[in-house]
Amino acid sequence: MKIFPAELVKAIDQYTIANEPIASIDLMERASMAVTSKVMELYPESNQEFSIFAGSGNNGGDGLAIARMLSQQGYRTQIYFIQTTPSTTSDTAINLGRIVPSENLTIETLKPEAVIPYVTPETVIIDTLFGSGVNRPLDAFNKHMVEYINDSGCTIISVDLPSGLMAEDNSTNDPDAIIRADYTITLELPKLALLLPENEQYVGELSIVPIGLHPKALEGFPSNMHFITNEMASKMLYKRRKFAHKGTFGHCYLIAGSQKMLGAAILSSKACMKTGAGLLTTHIPAGLQTALNIAVPEVMIDQDSNTECFTQYSSITNYDAIGVGPGLGTNTTTIATLAQLLTDARRMPMVIDADGLNILAYNKELLKTLPKFAILTPHPKEFERLAGSWNNDIEKIERLYQFAKEHSAYIVLKGAHTIVASPDGRLWFASVGNPGMATAGSGDVLTGIILSLLGQGYSPEEASILGVHLHGLAGDIAAKEESQEALIASSIVDSIGRAFKFLWEIRNL
Repeated sequence: MKIFPAELVKAIDQYTIANEPIASIDLMERASMAVTSKVMELYPESNQEFSIFAGSGNNGGDGLAIARMLSQQGYRTQIYFIQTTPSTTSDTAINLGRIVPSENLTIETLKPEAVIPYVTPETVIIDTLFGSGVNRPLDAFNKHMVEYINDSGCTIISVDLPSGLMAEDNSTNDPDAIIRADYTITLELPKLALLLPENEQYVGELSIVPIGLHPKALEGFPSNMHFITNEMASKMLYKRRKFAHKGTFGHCYLIAGSQKMLGAAILSSKACMKTGAGLLTTHIPAGLQTALNIAVPEVMIDQDSNTECFTQYSSITNYDAIGVGPGLGTNTTTIATLAQLLTDARRMPMVIDADGLNILAYNKELLKTLPKFAILTPHPKEFERLAGSWNNDIEKIERLYQFAKEHSAYIVLKGAHTIVASPDGRLWFASVGNPGMATAGSGDVLTGIILSLLGQGYSPEEASILGVHLHGLAGDIAAKEESQEALIASSIVDSIGRAFKFLWEIRNL
């Protein structure tokens, strides 16, 4: 699924209208039906009351249609139509004319001089004041309306975008003039602003509802940003051949763990095997092999001569992919050994995480020796140490572009909506994952998943995208079974098989 800027979304709407063909008012009706269905899914009991705040633009037209549809389903619905100018868009005017007041449906027009009526906290507000056309901070009256809604104590559902939020860059916006929604139901495609951490307080829980935009437009219009869907991930899966053997699925080499952080090596090793690697050799300090053998009996062990940290490695010629970093430590000898490994493994698929990244950050000359298309998996603070600080999320994305291109690497920036950045300037945003995954060892699991995919012959791009999706999907499965609070890294590992099964079921539909 592509992520388009607001002006291209408008062009896709127009393409759909011209080529389906469909009248614009009918496309608005179809979008409103999709939103209404989602609202009714959230609130199945028809005794729930709604107040719809509708502007005079097309987002307001959606709101008027949603109000009509909810009232027809037995929900008591109050419309507040905000009229700051004498004119409305033509489709909004049509939907305004379709409003027939009844016991379940009332409407009140609010002009700038009007007193805003009191809305009880039990009422759910549906925000359709403004859509994706906002490109500057709201004026004083509309800011006052936003502040009133935010202070109402009501649950707020925003349609397409929270009113006042610009679709991409909000660095010049007024944070007090943006709706703080509990739910955002966006139409057909995610908008960039909805996926950025700095906008979490406005977006709430995000849902995407299809409205039937023309597939040729969705496929043909260009975008360098993508939203990773289950369908996209399922198509990446490699089908296993009947006469395959363990060598077919790769021999991975994991360099991880230290005297105080063996758990990282265990979690990465388990994740690598659960993701389908044929063979895995894990390099750990001397004296830790018994613990690793008991925890992961499927793994072969390459033992360092040092009992504390990583100081040497065996020949790497027999391995198909290398993972390095989880629990590694940043000992001086470890730094020198990693530097030599980067030189020796210049042509090998590699994923680097955790202390591997910290070593790179504090020894930036090593970045010049990264294997081409290496995968780096930093969390935001690790990426900041690697690439420098930023003032907002748009600047962060620019840094991602620049860093991936400069170092011919794939960057997996972890977090809610984890971002995969490619060296050629494309981005993929994760659609799965949950806050329960913010737990010790979760990143080690991701490293093991990506290493396994690399060893099986997936390209660095495929391993990054599919690895992120499998990791997030496994986390969601675990959270559903255990709760977000109880989720630990081992829970994610234990759910990898069910994540694969889910994706294969989608692939085989």
